Amino acid sequence: MSSILIHAWVVFKKNDQYYLPYSHWVYLCEIVKYYDEVILLSPTLSSDCLDVENSYLGIGCFSVVSVYELPGA
Repeated sequence: MSSILIHAWVVFKKNDQYYLPYSHWVYLCEIVKYYDEVILLSPTLSSDCLDVENSYLGIGCFSVVSVYELPGA
């Protein structure tokens, strides 16, 4: 099993769903092709008032990705 730990990408959280800026999401699309497990060790900004659904892309479609939350940036 191959794993990778990615740190320092800020992840946005709303309603227990995680979101990334487009550029990071595109990188993640490629990374999941090469690893069985992808762990994001990330500062997490959580807010119900963020418009993340329209500004960022969800990562729920990646079954091999786990998020370990750090305090927000």
